Amino acid sequence: MTEVFLRLVRPDDLDLMWGWRNDPHTRRMERVHHMIPRDFYHNWVWHALTSSSRRIYLAEAEGCAIGYSELSLRRDGGADMGINFNPAFRGRGLAGTVIRGAIAAARPELGFDAVWAEIRNQNVPSQRAFARAGFSLWRQGEETLHMVRSEQLDHPAVFRERVSPQVGAGQAGAALG
Repeated sequence: MTEVFLRLVRPDDLDLMWGWRNDPHTRRMERVHHMIPRDFYHNWVWHALTSSSRRIYLAEAEGCAIGYSELSLRRDGGADMGINFNPAFRGRGLAGTVIRGAIAAARPELGFDAVWAEIRNQNVPSQRAFARAGFSLWRQGEETLHMVRSEQLDHPAVFRERVSPQVGAGQAGAALG
């Protein structure tokens, strides 16, 4: 098994990350499909790096940068999570490890109690990676689905009351295969 290491993103990582963000496959999976200008992206990441409510981790394996993950606090005490991978390392089964590692690293600092991911319906590899990392389907929309990972999933009634009264018991614990 490939060993994966995580570290906080540094300013010298920004061009590499910007290139991955503008990769054609990545653009198809994002809400914003067009090329993101370098300065705009750098400013966005720099703001995230200096925020007390966000963490961005760069994942490395085999001596290479393989991807990054971002966690941002939500007002409800949870965190939103996104990932992006170096195109050369997609499809190798490493995303679940990166997701789990980033959550473990960020939770003590950010203090979230649940992690949410919004994934495009056609991005099945990402859905599977989040499922391998312990996420369950919460809601499916026309273009995206929402997945959640929470200790409260062990207690569905508490989870439904706290997160959304509309979520049915079957939805709260339904894992993707």
